[in-house]
Amino acid sequence: MSGHVPQPWFPRIADHEVVKRVAQGSYGSVWLVRTVMGQYRAAKVIQRRAFPSSRRYEREWTGVRHFEPISRSHPVFVHILQVGRCPDDTWFYYVMELADSLHRNWSTDPRRYEPRTLRSEMDRRGRLPLAECLILARTLLTGLEALHQRGLVHRDLKPGNVIYVEGVPKLADVGTVATHRSGGTSVGSVGYHPPRGQWIARRRPLQHGAHPLRNVQRSGRTGAGR
Repeated sequence: MSGHVPQPWFPRIADHEVVKRVAQGSYGSVWLVRTVMGQYRAAKVIQRRAFPSSRRYEREWTGVRHFEPISRSHPVFVHILQVGRCPDDTWFYYVMELADSLHRNWSTDPRRYEPRTLRSEMDRRGRLPLAECLILARTLLTGLEALHQRGLVHRDLKPGNVIYVEGVPKLADVGTVATHRSGGTSVGSVGYHPPRGQWIARRRPLQHGAHPLRNVQRSGRTGAGR
């Protein structure tokens, strides 16, 4: 045995220095990156091997492709700043604005950065005040309505997919965005996914968004959920 220890995999993002991984999900990971101008951003990397089929992988890419052109058109949409695919097409990425950090003055030591999400707020504070939940729900609803007016739905609205940027809650995980009439396997997280999800997404898109939003609001009020 050589005693060689495999080095952790770091993606190569064009014109960005990859600093650290900040989150890992079932199908992708989020990385803290720094631009050539020294600005910090977040990059989500989606790997083909994480999906049971190429069709599911391409569906994620299609979601980003639908969302990127409109990402700066509404204050509740997370801004997509760059998109790319690796040369062998085993993964793709998108660079977006960075969520606020849970720690102050983290830029002097980027290893301390942790993203502020609705999930982290619930973990830290437990039950959120009713007035704050109502403002949060109203804010997110304007974003969902704007998305639906463009013929799109967000299929995985949950506390972990709501990030705060300069204190403003925003819809993240944009790879789950789809058109109202998209077919295929139902997508969403247990506890937030609407019943008969694909049928509702096609026939009643506002109801598709309202069901998980109610569950997100309920989670904030009770401190429970994912």
